[in-house]
Amino acid sequence: MRKFAIGCLVLGISGCAITVPPGTTDPAKFPAESVQKAATVSLVEIKPDGSQYLGPVQATSCQRYQWEPEPTNEIALMMMKVAAANKGANTVTSVTYTRSNINLAQNCYNNITAKGLAFRTN
Repeated sequence: MRKFAIGCLVLGISGCAITVPPGTTDPAKFPAESVQKAATVSLVEIKPDGSQYLGPVQATSCQRYQWEPEPTNEIALMMMKVAAANKGANTVTSVTYTRSNINLAQNCYNNITAKGLAFRTN
């Protein structure tokens, strides 16, 4: 029963996060809320002084079928910025991109993952 209650809590909290739907490869089709959230996050080279570290963030731009457009760094970055904003961050540093083929865990034929470190600055 305890595991069920914890599972419901996790689902309830994660349901509040604004995301980009999986398989979305066209930035014009991103939900407006996602675009607005991503716009609040800036990329910097060095950790800002006096900032609070919120943890790592990552997001994957996924091509699920061969006939879909290929994933891009731009889409992965946009999705990562949305994930950072959902954590309360307004700054991301140390951004890297990884391209891989066939990602069974995310049901992707081809994908690009953006990773970074999220910070909250004043």
